[in-house]
Amino acid sequence: MHQIQRGSDQETNNSSESQGIVQKKQSGSKSGQKPAIQAKQIPVQAKQKPVQAKQKPIQAKQAPIQRNGQTSTIQRNGEGGNDLKERMSAQYKVDLSGYKEHKDSSFPASVGASATIQGKDIHYGPGQFTEANRKHEFGHAIDNTLNGTPKGDTTIQGHNIDTTREAAADKIMNTPVQAKAEAVQMKQSSVGLSSQQPIQRTTKRQQIRDQANVGVEVELRNITISRADREWDEDRGLEELTEGGTDGVFVTDQHQGKSAIIEWASGHPPFSETHKGKDQQKQLDNIMKALDSKPSGKLPELIETLNDHIDVGNVIDDHENVKFRRNAAGDLQTQVNLEIPFENIGRVPADAHKERDTANLFSGDKSRLAKEVFISSRVAAQSVAGQMLTAWNTNHVANQFTNEAKFSLASLFTVFLHSEINDATGGEKDAQGVLFKTGAGDLVRTALKDDAKQVLWYCMHRNDNFITQLSTKAKAIYAEVYRGRGGDAAVQELETQVERQARRSFQVAAADEIKRLRWGNEHGGGAYGNTVDEDWFEQEGAYVREAAYDESKNPEWVDSRHLTGVKTGKTFDVSEYLSDDGSKSAKYMIAEVRRNDNDINELVKMAGIDARTRNKLATKIKGVQTPIKL
Repeated sequence: MHQIQRGSDQETNNSSESQGIVQKKQSGSKSGQKPAIQAKQIPVQAKQKPVQAKQKPIQAKQAPIQRNGQTSTIQRNGEGGNDLKERMSAQYKVDLSGYKEHKDSSFPASVGASATIQGKDIHYGPGQFTEANRKHEFGHAIDNTLNGTPKGDTTIQGHNIDTTREAAADKIMNTPVQAKAEAVQMKQSSVGLSSQQPIQRTTKRQQIRDQANVGVEVELRNITISRADREWDEDRGLEELTEGGTDGVFVTDQHQGKSAIIEWASGHPPFSETHKGKDQQKQLDNIMKALDSKPSGKLPELIETLNDHIDVGNVIDDHENVKFRRNAAGDLQTQVNLEIPFENIGRVPADAHKERDTANLFSGDKSRLAKEVFISSRVAAQSVAGQMLTAWNTNHVANQFTNEAKFSLASLFTVFLHSEINDATGGEKDAQGVLFKTGAGDLVRTALKDDAKQVLWYCMHRNDNFITQLSTKAKAIYAEVYRGRGGDAAVQELETQVERQARRSFQVAAADEIKRLRWGNEHGGGAYGNTVDEDWFEQEGAYVREAAYDESKNPEWVDSRHLTGVKTGKTFDVSEYLSDDGSKSAKYMIAEVRRNDNDINELVKMAGIDARTRNKLATKIKGVQTPIKL
C-alpha cells in the first residue's frame, strides 16, 4: 500500500477581504466597485512510494492545500526582493511598484485559492509564495493595466469570480523574464484603493502538480561495452553499471553475448524540470567531445573521462573490467517518459477539457495507427466495462456501483487491448507509439478502484464470457486498423494471445502458485490484492526470499512478469498523489513516448528547441497529466 503523508487542515480566518467581489484573473474595474478576486487555485499535493525499491518514483513539485488563521503580513519585496517585479515592469512597460504582496495569507483559502489579487494587493496562501505564482499574479496586474478589468462570471462563497482571463496571465507566467530591468516609460495602472476594487481570483484547472513532469531515457548506441566472460544478468534483464550518480546512472538491458548498449537512466524516469531536455542536450554534446579524446578503454576510464560533464556515480565492482569503445555507426536515441493519470485513460473529456485526453500523447505519422488502436480500444473497453457494471448491479441490488467503476475498468481494458493488439503486429514496443509501462495484471492490483476490483472479480470468475468479448473486440480493432495484416493466422494468434493474457491477468485459481507469489493469496481471500512482489527465488523446489537463498544451491529468480502482460521487460509501479487534506487522490502510471517524430520527444531533440516550443510542449504535458475528474 502507498503510505501517504497528510498535512494539517487549519481553520480558515475569513478576513475583511472576503466581503469583496470575486473574479478570476483580472484587476481593475469601474469606479466605486470592488475589483473581482483573481485567485490561483491550489494544486493537489503529491506523495508517493514505489512498490519496488529498485524503481525510483517521479518527484513532483508540491502545492499543498492549507488553511491558516494567522494574520497575514505584508511582503513588499517578496522572495528574491523587488528584482522580479522590476524586471517584469521593465519587460511589459507596466508600473508594478505599487503592488503589495502578502505572504502566508489566510484569505486565498477562503475562496478556494492559493493566491488572489484585489486592486494592488496580492495575497499568497501558506507555501504559495513561489516565483511561478508571483509571475502569474503580476501577469494579472499587467493584463488588467493594459486591457482593463473583466466582470465576474461566477460566484464562490459570496464573492464574484471572473474566470475569463486565465490564459492571459498564464501566458505571461510562462514567458521567460528578461535578465535585466531597464529604465523605460511605464504605463500606470488605473486601479484605486483595494477596498474600492473587486477581487479577482485566478482559478487554475484542478491538477495534481503545477509543472510538467517528465523523465528521459538516453540510449548511448554510439558506445559499445563488452565483457569477455559474458556474465551479464540474464535473469533480471536490467544490469546496473554504476551507482550513486547525481545525474543518474549507467545501466544496460540490451546485452547479447559479450556486447551491450549503455543506457543513461537519469533517475528512470525523474526529470522534473520542464526544460531539462535543453540542459541534457549540453551534457550529451560534452559526452561526444569527451569520446573524441578517449574513444576506447575500460568502463572506469570512461566514467572518469565524463566526470567533468555528468555525474553517473562509480562503477560497480563487478563491472570494473568491462571494456568500451566508440561505435561510429551508432547514434543516440531518446524517449520521454511521463506520469499520466490512470483514470484518464478510459475517459473522453468534454470539449472544455480536451487537452486532458490521453490520446494527445500520440502524434506524428509513425504513431498514426497506434493512435487509432488506442482510440478504438477505449471505445471497446467502455463497452465491455459497461456490461460488467450492469451484470454486477443486476445481481447486487443492495450494493450498487456507479460509472466511476465503469471508467476505472475502461482504463484497465484500454491499456490491455492497446498493448495486446499492437504487440500482435510484430513491431514490439515501437508499434505501440506510446508504451504503457505497467501491465494490466499489476494495474488491477495497484491502480484499479476498489469497487471496480469487485466488479472485475465477480465477472471474471463467473465464466469466460467477458474474456471472449475482449478477444472479439481485439480482432475487430486489428482488422479495422491494420486491415488484415498477416492474414487469418495473425488474427487467430491475436485471439489466442488476448484470451491467454486475460486469464493470466484477471483470473485467479487455487493452483496459481506463481500468481500467489506475485500478488498474494487472492484465491483464499476471494478478491484482488493491492501489492506486487517480485522478490522470490526458487531453490531446491521451494520458494525463498533473496535474503534467505543459498548461492551454492543455484537459486533462480522467479520471473512472474508474464502474468501482467507488460511489454517493457521490467516492472514499473503506480504512484499515488493525494491532496494535503486527504480529500482527493489520483493514481498515476508511466507512459513512454516511443517515436522520434512525436512532438513530445522534441523535449530531448538533439538540436535543442527554443523556449516557445518548450513552453508549448510543457502545456501539452500538463494537460495530459491533469486528472479529468477528481
